[in-house]
Amino acid sequence: MFERCVGSVSLGIFLVLVGVGDLMALAPQADARRDAQHRINVSGRQRMLSQRLAKSTCLALRIPGNGAVLKEVEEARSLFISSMKALKSGSPEIGLAPEKDADLLPWIDKATELAEAYEKVIDAFVLEFAARPSQEKLETIYGMSLPLLTALNDTVEQLEAKHEDGHLIRRGLAPALNVAGRQRMLSQKMSKELCMLAFGYKARETRAHLMGTIALFESSHESLKRGLTPMKLNDSDASAISSQLALIERHWQELGKIFIRVRDGGDPTEEDVRTVASGSNALLAELNRAVEMYEAIDIPRAGEAEK
Repeated sequence: MFERCVGSVSLGIFLVLVGVGDLMALAPQADARRDAQHRINVSGRQRMLSQRLAKSTCLALRIPGNGAVLKEVEEARSLFISSMKALKSGSPEIGLAPEKDADLLPWIDKATELAEAYEKVIDAFVLEFAARPSQEKLETIYGMSLPLLTALNDTVEQLEAKHEDGHLIRRGLAPALNVAGRQRMLSQKMSKELCMLAFGYKARETRAHLMGTIALFESSHESLKRGLTPMKLNDSDASAISSQLALIERHWQELGKIFIRVRDGGDPTEEDVRTVASGSNALLAELNRAVEMYEAIDIPRAGEAEK
C-alpha cells in the first residue's frame, strides 16, 4: 500500500515536471514567433513609409498651407529612421530583438544605405520648404523612392522565405503578412503617382506605374481573400479578417474611382488631389488593421497560455 502511494506521488511529480518543462520549452518558441511575425510587419511597413514620404512631400508642394501634410512628412520620417535601425540592431520601443541571421544582414545593410541617402534629400526638402519649395527636389525624391522600395521589398521577401515552411510561423501566414503589408505600401505609392501626375511629371511613364500599382493592389486583395481558408484559422480569426477585408474593399470602391479614372487617361483635378490626401490615409488605417490581425494570429494575449 505504502509503495503504491509513493509510486503515485512520484508519478504525479514527474507529470508536473514534464508539464513545466513543456511550458518552458514553449515560451522561447512563442517569443521567437512573436518576433518573426512582428519583424515581417515592421519590414513591410518600411516599404509603406518610403512611399508615404514621397507622397507627403508631393502633397505638401501641391496643397500649399496644409500643415497636416508637413506633419505627416515629419512623423513618417521619424518612424522610418527608427524602424530601419531597429530591423538590424533591435529596439524595445519598436518591439524587435537584434537581427542575428547572417543571411539577412546584407539585405538590411543595402536597404539602410539607400535609406540614409533618401533621408538626406527628404531633410533638405523640409528644411527649404518654407522659404523655397522645390519641385526639382520633389522629383529627386520620387526617383530615389523606387530603388529604395526595391531594396526594402527584397528584405521582406527574404524574411518571408525564411518562414514560409511553417516550422515557426503557421504555413501561409508569412506570405499573407507580406502581401497584406504590401497593400499599405501600394495605397501610398498610387497616391504618390497621382500627385506627380497632377504636376504633369513624365505623364506616360508615371501613368504606366499607376496602372501597375492599381493592378497589383486589386489582385493582392483577391489573393488575401482566397488565402484565408488554406491557413486553417480558427473561426474567430477568419471571420474578423474576412470582415476587415470587406471593409477595405468598400473603402477602395469609393476612393478607387479617382485612381482608375486617372489611370485611364484623365487628369487629376485639385479636388481629386485633396480627396486622395485624406482618403489614402483612411484606407491606410484599415489596411494596417488587417496587417495587425494577421500578425496577432497564434500569439497568445496577456494572461493566456501558449496554444
